[in-house]
Amino acid sequence: MQLGSIMICHVQVRRVQLDQEMEKSRILEECLRVLAQEHLSLEQSISSLRTSSAATAHTARLFASSPSAVTSSEMDEFFDCGNSDDMYLRQFLAAVLF
Repeated sequence: MQLGSIMICHVQVRRVQLDQEMEKSRILEECLRVLAQEHLSLEQSISSLRTSSAATAHTARLFASSPSAVTSSEMDEFFDCGNSDDMYLRQFLAAVLF
């Protein structure tokens, strides 16, 4: 092979590598945007739950003297934060990055 052909091949390889890196970057930026939106949504949800929990706790204190009073343990709510989308996102990122 001539030096010119080698240089052309090298430039083409570098262009393909650059295109791949740009695609990875685009995908990671999109994932980051989605995660930021989910984070904001979760923060707003938690804020809303705290506000409603405070109101519920106040209501419970008002009715604490009644015979059918609700205990705080009955008012506690627990939410599972894991879901299948997390696993899908991890698998997707692993496939893209490696």
